[in-house]
Amino acid sequence: MAHAALKADGYFVDLIKHVEKRMKELDPSFQTQAEKDYVDPVEEKAAMHDVTSFLTDMQDQDQALRGNMAVGGKVHTKIFEDDPESSNKNRADQYAANLEKKRLAEAERYKGNDFMKGKEYNEAVTAYTRSIDLCGTDSASYSNRALAYLRLKNFGAVIEDANKCLELEPGFLKAFHRRGTAYLSTNKFELAIKDFQTILEVDENNPDVNSKLK
Repeated sequence: MAHAALKADGYFVDLIKHVEKRMKELDPSFQTQAEKDYVDPVEEKAAMHDVTSFLTDMQDQDQALRGNMAVGGKVHTKIFEDDPESSNKNRADQYAANLEKKRLAEAERYKGNDFMKGKEYNEAVTAYTRSIDLCGTDSASYSNRALAYLRLKNFGAVIEDANKCLELEPGFLKAFHRRGTAYLSTNKFELAIKDFQTILEVDENNPDVNSKLK
């Protein structure tokens, strides 16, 4: 048995203590020999399976640290580089950072909406741009900035933002409407009609689109 063998060899004192502690965690009925208590063989076997795996990992790491880098049939150049606790912490930190970016992006988009209500279109563009810089996957920010550009008669920018919006969300009807209006304003009638017809397939009684197609 690995635990008994460690004691017989008389070294790795700290490791023995860790193993005994681990065995108690895995099997509350486990007692050390010093406590002279009986351990059920079936429970001990189950507990020792996990302990044996732990000792094997420890042995591999010990061999690697001593310079024998051939561990488990593979050559390792770094030790502990895949520490699970470190990986989990990094993922949690990244998730929290992404949530904060999305929150800030949404706040900037709301600012842009307020500027639009006040007809401050340049300020709206600036706010929507900040939102996009923080979170470039929000289709609404591109669609809203397209509307701001439409009010400023920057039709090329309208088409560009509408294209990006539809790339992120193919069924975004407002983007079709804003792009279609930009096409219409630049005499690209066939493209405009195509966008407006796409809207009518979903909303056949749309008054604004129907008036543009007359």
